[in-house]
Amino acid sequence: MGINDWEEIKYNSEFENTLRQIEKLRNIDPSFSIASLRSMLENAYVHQGNDWTGRGSVGDISHDAVVAAYEQYLARWEKEDPSDEGNHNSIL
Repeated sequence: MGINDWEEIKYNSEFENTLRQIEKLRNIDPSFSIASLRSMLENAYVHQGNDWTGRGSVGDISHDAVVAAYEQYLARWEKEDPSDEGNHNSIL
């Protein structure tokens, strides 16, 4: 294991956990929609730029993974049915 392998492990863990959280939201909350996920992503972008408290490398890795997971899930969901704001079928 290399010295920076922990970073990749942390990133992958956060990414996969975030995808599962989105999927769970989609399955249990009938009001969760593409617009909801877009809003979450927009807030994550704002938070990503607001590092005035100094998250450190662990925080940055975690946040970057969350943003990437939101982006990936949103792209897949929009491709699945761009006109469907409330479809709750799994896409993972």
